[in-house]
Amino acid sequence: MIVLTSSLLAQGEGEVAAAAAGIFGFIFFLLYMALIVLIVAGQWKMYSKAGQPGWACIIPIYNMIVLLEIAGKPIWWILLLMIPFVNFVIVLLVLIELAARFGKG
Repeated sequence: MIVLTSSLLAQGEGEVAAAAAGIFGFIFFLLYMALIVLIVAGQWKMYSKAGQPGWACIIPIYNMIVLLEIAGKPIWWILLLMIPFVNFVIVLLVLIELAARFGKG
């Protein structure tokens, strides 16, 4: 009887933990989606201000080609963006030039 009661309690605690994990997972998913929407909206606005189509920010690889054009960098840098660790340096250089193009230091 004691074993049965303790196993029922353990099962109840497990269900509560699973429900809590599901709720936290759903909240994390909503926050993640909100962050993605904010990033896309910001990129869309930046591309529009640069005279490029805003929809270009949501197409993979093409968005980086357009970003390189906005920053005034050669298109072949897209190959450098595909090399691990080198891409960090290239992204920094592109972002610095992009800020300069928009009049920011």
